[in-house]
Parts: sequence; C-alpha cells; structure tokens
Amino acid sequence: MSRIDFTARALALRAADGATEASEAAARSAEAAAKAAEAAEKAVVAATAVSLQTPPTAPVPSQASAELQTFVAMQAAPPATTAQILESAGHAAPGWGAARYVCDGLATTALASAHPLACLAAADGRIFRLLGDEDGFVAPEQLGCPPSAAGTDQ
Repeated sequence: MSRIDFTARALALRAADGATEASEAAARSAEAAAKAAEAAEKAVVAATAVSLQTPPTAPVPSQASAELQTFVAMQAAPPATTAQILESAGHAAPGWGAARYVCDGLATTALASAHPLACLAAADGRIFRLLGDEDGFVAPEQLGCPPSAAGTDQ
C-alpha cells in the first residue's frame, strides 16, 4: 500500500469517526432538548394547576334548607341573616323558579334598582343578586315568568 493510500485511508477513518461523534453528539442534544421540553411542559401544567386552585377559605355561610322561602316572601319580609348565599323555594310559589342569590361585590343597590326581580335585600341592608347556573344561565321562571306550557312559549 502506498503512502498516499495509507494517508487517504487514515483521513477517511478520521472523517468517519468524526461523523460518528457528531451524530452521537446530535443524538445527545436531541435527547437533552426532549427532556427540557418535557420539563417545561410539566412546569406549565403545574403552574396552570396552581393558578386554577382557589386558596383555602372558610366555607361560605348559607341558609339552612329548612328555612327556604319564596323570592316574593323574602322581598316582603327581608331575611335577617349573616349568610352570603340565600336559596329560594321558588319565585312566587314553591317549585317554580327556585334560585340561589349571592351577596358579593356585584350585588349593589344600583343593580337592585335596575333589576328588582333579580335582587333582594336582607334585613341588614345587604343586597343579594340572582346567581345563574355554572354557565351563567338564568331561567325566566327565576324572574317570575310563568312556567313553560306547550304552545304558549313566546
């Protein structure tokens, strides 16, 4: 074998070794990047979970079930309560338009003036507003509309 062949073969082997080392380094880099991405995703999930958690608080006082009255009865004789949530047995009669009312920052005298069928005042003057369901929906019966009947819905 000539010296030129020997040199060419040595260079080829070095190049092959270099290529192998480069591909191994690239594989290690890809693996490290995948681990970093996975760690970042876990951090985002953890941060989201923490931000969605509500801080531990004392239970919100609400009235006992035995005390349920209609909305009309509570408007006529405002309840003396320290509860933050009131429940009604119905609007004018038990069974139709039962609802929950909450005393919070949105329940103001201005809201009560503008929407008297959706708000009521407690004996101490606090205002309670009608609380929609988890989607924010309020049934017409909760505002005093008569119950639906086939063919009469307008």
